[in-house]
Amino acid sequence: MYVLIVGAGRVGSSIARWLLAGDHEITIIDNDPQRCSAIEDELGGVVVMGDATEAT
Repeated sequence: MYVLIVGAGRVGSSIARWLLAGDHEITIIDNDPQRCSAIEDELGGVVVMGDATEAT
């Protein structure tokens, strides 16, 4: 299953770890550069920095 997670806070990052452990493909969108960097370091290139409420 492919899942898009909006937000890399406690809940979003926990869900991401759980889904990756189940061999699901994920992408996380978060607008905080520090969170994006931390998630990228931990989970790899599954994070996109941006505002998920904006269309562009």
